Amino acid sequence: MKSLFTSALIALTLTATSASFANENSKSGEKASTFKSVVYPVINSSKIRVNVNKEKGARILVTLKNEAGETLATEHLRKADESSAIRFDLGQLEDGNYQVEVSDGWNKQVKEVKLHTTAPTVATERHIAMK
Repeated sequence: MKSLFTSALIALTLTATSASFANENSKSGEKASTFKSVVYPVINSSKIRVNVNKEKGARILVTLKNEAGETLATEHLRKADESSAIRFDLGQLEDGNYQVEVSDGWNKQVKEVKLHTTAPTVATERHIAMK
């Protein structure tokens, strides 16, 4: 079972985009992003970690969704924190594509997570017995 999780972790690929803090865009009236986020796998486990750096006082919502767009888990970050680390356990999820959404209400970053489990390889053993 442990090798299955290890195989799943190895097969877990993340496509992440990073966002930078932007200045207020006066021409289009868009609100500047109040956060940066990164998603990466936790070594030797079936978990992913979402790190978020944000402005103090900003309200951030982190959501894990499946391919159909159904919400599987949600985390609200405290307004007082400037950085947070969230772990999502993918061990009970089926293989497939998932999304981690990080949003402040105006801006949204979407990270793609592909979960693929490979069958563990069995090493062939050969025993020699002598009398």
